[in-house]
Amino acid sequence: MQVTFFSTKPRERIYFEESNSRHHINFLTEDLEESSVTKAAGSQAICISPDDVVNEAMIEKLSDLNISLVLIRSLDYHNVDFESARRYDITVKWLPGYSPHAIAEYTVALLLSLNRKIHISYERIKQGNFSIGNLEGFNLYGKTVGIIGLGRVGYAFGKVMKGFGCNLLASDLEMIEDFTQAGFKYVSLQDLLKESDIVSLHCPQTNSSEGLISEENLKLIKP
Repeated sequence: MQVTFFSTKPRERIYFEESNSRHHINFLTEDLEESSVTKAAGSQAICISPDDVVNEAMIEKLSDLNISLVLIRSLDYHNVDFESARRYDITVKWLPGYSPHAIAEYTVALLLSLNRKIHISYERIKQGNFSIGNLEGFNLYGKTVGIIGLGRVGYAFGKVMKGFGCNLLASDLEMIEDFTQAGFKYVSLQDLLKESDIVSLHCPQTNSSEGLISEENLKLIKP
Protein backbone atom coordinates (compact mmCIF):
# COMPACT_ATOMS: atom_id res chain seq x y z
CA MET A 1 0.00 0.00 0.00
CA GLN A 2 1.15 3.52 -0.75
CA VAL A 3 0.62 5.95 2.12
CA THR A 4 1.17 9.70 2.18
CA PHE A 5 2.09 11.18 5.56
CA PHE A 6 1.17 14.79 6.29
CA SER A 7 2.62 17.03 9.03
CA THR A 8 5.54 14.63 9.47
CA LYS A 9 8.02 15.41 12.25
CA PRO A 10 11.67 14.28 11.88
CA ARG A 11 11.38 11.82 14.79
CA GLU A 12 8.26 10.29 13.24
CA ARG A 13 9.99 9.76 9.91
CA ILE A 14 12.92 8.01 11.60
CA TYR A 15 10.60 5.69 13.50
CA PHE A 16 8.44 4.73 10.53
CA GLU A 17 11.40 4.26 8.20
CA GLU A 18 12.98 1.88 10.70
CA SER A 19 9.82 -0.11 11.42
CA ASN A 20 8.19 -0.19 7.97
CA SER A 21 8.92 -3.09 5.64
CA ARG A 22 5.62 -3.53 3.78
CA HIS A 23 4.38 -0.17 2.56
CA HIS A 24 5.64 2.64 0.38
CA ILE A 25 5.50 5.87 2.39
CA ASN A 26 5.62 9.39 1.02
CA PHE A 27 6.62 11.69 3.89
CA LEU A 28 5.45 15.32 3.72
CA THR A 29 6.18 17.99 6.31
CA GLU A 30 3.26 20.07 5.05
CA ASP A 31 -0.07 20.09 6.88
CA LEU A 32 -3.08 18.55 5.18
CA GLU A 33 -4.75 21.45 3.40
CA GLU A 34 -6.54 22.09 0.13
CA SER A 35 -3.26 23.23 -1.39
CA SER A 36 -1.36 20.09 -0.35
CA VAL A 37 -3.90 17.27 -0.50
CA THR A 38 -3.25 16.64 -4.20
CA LYS A 39 0.25 15.45 -3.25
CA ALA A 40 -1.44 12.29 -2.00
CA ALA A 41 -2.39 11.36 -5.57
CA GLY A 42 -1.50 7.74 -6.25
CA SER A 43 -1.76 6.74 -2.59
CA GLN A 44 -4.47 4.52 -1.19
CA ALA A 45 -4.18 6.00 2.30
CA ILE A 46 -3.09 9.12 4.13
CA CYS A 47 -1.67 9.38 7.64
CA ILE A 48 -2.33 12.63 9.50
CA SER A 49 -1.64 14.39 12.78
CA PRO A 50 -4.44 15.39 15.19
CA ASP A 51 -3.99 18.99 13.98
CA ASP A 52 -4.91 18.14 10.39
CA VAL A 53 -8.59 18.88 9.80
CA VAL A 54 -10.54 16.41 7.67
CA ASN A 55 -13.93 18.03 7.18
CA GLU A 56 -16.57 17.27 4.57
CA ALA A 57 -14.81 19.29 1.86
CA MET A 58 -11.53 17.48 2.53
CA ILE A 59 -13.28 14.09 2.54
CA GLU A 60 -14.68 14.88 -0.90
CA LYS A 61 -11.21 15.76 -2.20
CA LEU A 62 -9.77 12.56 -0.75
CA SER A 63 -12.51 10.56 -2.44
CA ASP A 64 -11.69 12.22 -5.77
CA LEU A 65 -8.08 11.03 -5.26
CA ASN A 66 -9.32 7.47 -4.57
CA ILE A 67 -8.11 7.60 -0.97
CA SER A 68 -9.95 4.89 0.96
CA LEU A 69 -8.18 5.01 4.33
CA VAL A 70 -7.36 7.83 6.76
CA LEU A 71 -4.95 7.03 9.59
CA ILE A 72 -4.58 9.36 12.58
CA ARG A 73 -1.31 9.36 14.52
CA SER A 74 -3.11 10.06 17.79
CA LEU A 75 -5.78 8.90 20.21
CA ASP A 76 -7.70 12.05 19.32
CA TYR A 77 -10.01 11.63 16.34
CA HIS A 78 -12.19 14.72 16.72
CA ASN A 79 -10.51 16.34 13.72
CA VAL A 80 -12.30 14.01 11.28
CA ASP A 81 -15.86 14.25 9.98
CA PHE A 82 -16.89 10.60 10.41
CA GLU A 83 -20.33 11.02 8.90
CA SER A 84 -18.86 12.35 5.65
CA ALA A 85 -16.20 9.63 5.70
CA ARG A 86 -18.88 6.93 5.91
CA ARG A 87 -20.84 8.56 3.12
CA TYR A 88 -17.81 8.46 0.84
CA ASP A 89 -16.84 4.96 2.01
CA ILE A 90 -13.55 6.11 3.57
CA THR A 91 -12.32 4.14 6.57
CA VAL A 92 -10.83 6.06 9.51
CA LYS A 93 -8.44 4.47 12.02
CA TRP A 94 -6.59 5.91 15.01
CA LEU A 95 -4.22 4.76 17.74
CA PRO A 96 -5.70 2.33 20.29
CA GLY A 97 -3.55 3.82 23.06
CA TYR A 98 -0.20 5.15 24.20
CA SER A 99 2.21 3.45 26.59
CA PRO A 100 0.44 3.71 29.97
CA HIS A 101 3.75 3.41 31.82
CA ALA A 102 5.41 6.22 29.86
CA ILE A 103 2.50 8.57 30.56
CA ALA A 104 2.31 7.53 34.21
CA GLU A 105 6.04 8.14 34.71
CA TYR A 106 5.81 11.53 33.02
CA THR A 107 2.89 12.44 35.29
CA VAL A 108 4.97 11.52 38.33
CA ALA A 109 7.84 13.63 36.99
CA LEU A 110 5.53 16.65 36.70
CA LEU A 111 4.19 16.01 40.20
CA LEU A 112 7.67 15.84 41.71
CA SER A 113 8.76 18.97 39.87
CA LEU A 114 5.77 20.96 41.10
CA ASN A 115 5.98 19.65 44.64
CA ARG A 116 9.73 20.12 45.10
CA LYS A 117 9.89 23.28 42.94
CA ILE A 118 12.54 21.64 40.74
CA HIS A 119 11.72 23.85 37.77
CA ILE A 120 12.16 26.98 39.91
CA SER A 121 15.44 25.85 41.46
CA TYR A 122 16.76 24.93 37.99
CA GLU A 123 16.13 28.46 36.73
CA ARG A 124 17.74 29.93 39.86
CA ILE A 125 20.88 27.84 39.46
CA LYS A 126 21.23 28.91 35.82
CA GLN A 127 21.31 32.50 37.10
CA GLY A 128 23.88 31.67 39.79
CA ASN A 129 21.28 31.92 42.56
CA PHE A 130 21.62 29.07 45.06
CA SER A 131 18.97 30.31 47.48
CA ILE A 132 16.64 27.62 48.81
CA GLY A 133 13.95 30.04 49.95
CA ASN A 134 10.36 29.08 49.11
CA LEU A 135 11.45 25.76 47.59
CA GLU A 136 9.94 23.59 50.30
CA GLY A 137 7.61 20.82 49.22
CA PHE A 138 5.98 18.04 51.19
CA ASN A 139 6.56 14.32 51.65
CA LEU A 140 4.45 12.14 49.40
CA TYR A 141 4.55 9.30 51.92
CA GLY A 142 1.19 8.95 53.64
CA LYS A 143 -0.57 11.43 51.36
CA THR A 144 -3.85 10.59 49.63
CA VAL A 145 -3.79 10.56 45.84
CA GLY A 146 -7.10 10.83 43.99
CA ILE A 147 -7.18 9.40 40.47
CA ILE A 148 -10.04 10.42 38.20
CA GLY A 149 -10.31 7.84 35.44
CA LEU A 150 -8.89 4.46 36.38
CA GLY A 151 -8.01 3.10 32.97
CA ARG A 152 -4.63 1.70 31.99
CA VAL A 153 -2.83 5.01 32.52
CA GLY A 154 -4.60 5.85 35.78
CA TYR A 155 -3.89 2.37 37.10
CA ALA A 156 -0.19 2.56 36.14
CA PHE A 157 0.10 5.98 37.78
CA GLY A 158 -1.56 4.70 40.94
CA LYS A 159 0.82 1.75 41.18
CA VAL A 160 3.79 4.13 41.03
CA MET A 161 2.28 6.37 43.71
CA LYS A 162 1.62 3.29 45.85
CA GLY A 163 5.39 2.79 45.80
CA PHE A 164 5.78 6.24 47.38
CA GLY A 165 3.58 5.06 50.26
CA CYS A 166 0.48 6.98 49.18
CA ASN A 167 -3.14 6.07 49.82
CA LEU A 168 -5.14 5.70 46.61
CA LEU A 169 -8.66 6.92 45.87
CA ALA A 170 -10.30 6.40 42.50
CA SER A 171 -13.37 7.72 40.73
CA ASP A 172 -14.58 6.07 37.55
CA LEU A 173 -17.78 5.07 35.79
CA GLU A 174 -16.95 1.41 36.32
CA MET A 175 -15.51 -0.36 39.37
CA ILE A 176 -13.02 -3.16 38.67
CA GLU A 177 -12.69 -5.63 41.52
CA ASP A 178 -9.04 -6.44 40.76
CA PHE A 179 -8.16 -2.77 41.24
CA THR A 180 -9.72 -2.65 44.72
CA GLN A 181 -7.62 -5.66 45.67
CA ALA A 182 -4.56 -3.76 44.41
CA GLY A 183 -5.18 -1.00 46.95
CA PHE A 184 -7.49 1.41 45.09
CA LYS A 185 -10.54 2.63 46.99
CA TYR A 186 -13.46 3.69 44.81
CA VAL A 187 -15.32 6.83 45.93
CA SER A 188 -17.54 9.46 44.35
CA LEU A 189 -15.90 12.33 42.48
CA GLN A 190 -16.95 14.77 45.19
CA ASP A 191 -15.51 12.64 48.01
CA LEU A 192 -12.29 12.16 46.04
CA LEU A 193 -11.85 15.91 45.65
CA LYS A 194 -12.57 16.52 49.33
CA GLU A 195 -10.24 13.83 50.69
CA SER A 196 -7.27 13.92 48.29
CA ASP A 197 -4.02 15.80 48.83
CA ILE A 198 -3.16 15.26 45.17
CA VAL A 199 -5.61 14.89 42.28
CA SER A 200 -4.57 13.43 38.93
CA LEU A 201 -6.90 13.43 35.93
CA HIS A 202 -6.68 10.45 33.55
CA CYS A 203 -9.95 10.33 31.64
CA PRO A 204 -10.47 11.07 27.94
CA GLN A 205 -12.04 14.28 26.72
CA THR A 206 -15.59 13.38 25.75
CA ASN A 207 -18.98 15.05 25.92
CA SER A 208 -19.60 13.39 29.29
CA SER A 209 -16.26 14.51 30.76
CA GLU A 210 -16.49 18.08 29.46
CA GLY A 211 -16.49 20.45 32.43
CA LEU A 212 -15.84 17.60 34.87
CA ILE A 213 -13.56 19.80 36.97
CA SER A 214 -16.03 22.65 37.29
CA GLU A 215 -15.76 25.74 39.48
CA GLU A 216 -18.10 24.07 41.95
CA ASN A 217 -15.93 20.95 42.12
CA LEU A 218 -12.74 22.99 42.42
CA LYS A 219 -14.11 24.50 45.63
CA LEU A 220 -14.14 20.99 47.14
CA ILE A 221 -10.37 20.54 46.80
CA LYS A 222 -8.18 21.02 49.86
CA PRO A 223 -6.54 24.47 50.04
